[in-house]
Amino acid sequence: MDWRKISVFGALPVLAVILLLRGKRAPLWTAPLRSGTAALLVSLAAMPVFLQDPEWRALLFKLVMPMHLTVTVVRILAAYVLGAIWKRRQTA
Repeated sequence: MDWRKISVFGALPVLAVILLLRGKRAPLWTAPLRSGTAALLVSLAAMPVFLQDPEWRALLFKLVMPMHLTVTVVRILAAYVLGAIWKRRQTA
């Protein structure tokens, strides 16, 4: 795996969720937007051909970005569930 795939599908969703979770949980819903923007910038920096070729552009916007957003949303849901369990344990 190259560094773009690792950052887009691994590091960016996790970092977005963790950084927003460390503060307040209210803005956690913005994690897909923030990590999606960062993933788009990383993808374009790694492979500028994404914007030049229509086939690559379709691959980026119809496959890579929806998959990235799905990964981020799943991790947000897991963070909410773990946060609720953690809060329940602290109050009990």
